[in-house]
Amino acid sequence: MDEGFTKVLPEEHQRAAEEVRAHLVAIRGGAPFLSSADARLLVGWLEQGVSVVSILAAIEFEAERRRKKPSKLPFTLTRVKMHLKGQNATREITLGVSGVFEPIARLLDAQNAGSLASDLRAITEDNVDSQVRAALTKVREFLVNAWEGLSNRDRQQRIGRARDLVSAMDLGYDEAELDLAAEELAREDLRREWPMLEAQALWDLARRGVR
Repeated sequence: MDEGFTKVLPEEHQRAAEEVRAHLVAIRGGAPFLSSADARLLVGWLEQGVSVVSILAAIEFEAERRRKKPSKLPFTLTRVKMHLKGQNATREITLGVSGVFEPIARLLDAQNAGSLASDLRAITEDNVDSQVRAALTKVREFLVNAWEGLSNRDRQQRIGRARDLVSAMDLGYDEAELDLAAEELAREDLRREWPMLEAQALWDLARRGVR
């Protein structure tokens, strides 16, 4: 979001807006900011009490939908809006217990992702919403690093395969649109290699440990 725009928001909304922006950009790639239309939409959600976790989960739902059926329409929060309608988007703040992410941490240890496992074990927030938001911050860092840590050859191979798939659908992309769609699909395919790290999965796990 535009820095001047966020300065007029309450501090909590600024933090929430940054989490949403970072999540959207980490998943889709592309421009590292929200459009003015997306910013206005997001502020409206936050003012209505829509939970950040619900928005982040909705972003992931849209990413999965676009993986199955690529679209020429840009990946924006306007496209995400439809996924908020079918869930409890204004979740109550519920007390949680420590160690709720231990099952995921063990899986991560087994997949040589011990650093993220340690980060999840170290989360100390005492309510479910804050626990999941803290976890997703670490997950974003992990997935961005996983993408950026690919060798140039591996990254280009992944993008090339995605480009071939999208191109074969003959959706009328120009070259720039095809590049964006291919990177978006390649990033989503990498994220799908870690299904236990999805927002909804983290929420469901944390919710089972409520007091």
